[in-house]
Amino acid sequence: MKARIMEHSATDVQAVIKWWLVSRHPRADYLRENGIDTLLRASNFAKYLEMAQEPKQGAPAQRVVHLPKFKKQLPPLSTYPPTAVKTAEAELASLRDSCTHESWDKLLRTALQQAAV
Repeated sequence: MKARIMEHSATDVQAVIKWWLVSRHPRADYLRENGIDTLLRASNFAKYLEMAQEPKQGAPAQRVVHLPKFKKQLPPLSTYPPTAVKTAEAELASLRDSCTHESWDKLLRTALQQAAV
């Protein structure tokens, strides 16, 4: 996630993650079912950003319909330093209202896991 922010911007990363969480675009549906790793891959990010910036078509999704399936088990939030959790929450705060409790937890844990890599 940090690499995508450095290559693009925090605003662009937030736009793509929000698109991933709430869009009814078929590609967003597919990505929600298959995890965030593909979404944040450098080779794919630019096209997802383009999709996130396209004019909205049809009715917007109200909430995430399918929670992402992660290929590996993410550690619980309690395993990360509290300062790292607070930083991740602050960086992703604009996405909070678009998330269910479960998807917010997974988003935070994914961001923390990506930061640790």
